[in-house]
Amino acid sequence: MGTFLVSFLMFGNAAVYAQVEQVTALTVTDPGGFIATIDQYQASIDNNAQSVNLLAHIHDGEDPSTHTIVAIYDDLNDMESAMEGRIGSTAWATLLRSLSGISTANSTALAMQKRTWGDNSWEEGGYLAAVMVNAANSA
Repeated sequence: MGTFLVSFLMFGNAAVYAQVEQVTALTVTDPGGFIATIDQYQASIDNNAQSVNLLAHIHDGEDPSTHTIVAIYDDLNDMESAMEGRIGSTAWATLLRSLSGISTANSTALAMQKRTWGDNSWEEGGYLAAVMVNAANSA
């Protein structure tokens, strides 16, 4: 979960207005405790610079991940500001310590939203089919 705090990818042509998503895939052993811990953290902070989606995997092929957290920021500046705010945060340290006993991070990535087709509304309890790919050409 500590890698959730660190960004490993740099965006060469990142536009300031582009939405940025910090994606962490995890194996969670106590889903109820995991959700309760994140809820407790969310309730303890004053300024929430990002929205957060928690996805439970229904079928994931050979990936051991059971859940994915997607923190969504309006742009890279908002993401960096939020990360800087967590550096000295007791609540953030408590969150990481609490989650470390019930989850293991399998992968972390940053993604920039490029385009949306169709209906992009999202409701709690909805379903999402996601495929992660490495594109040789963004076009």
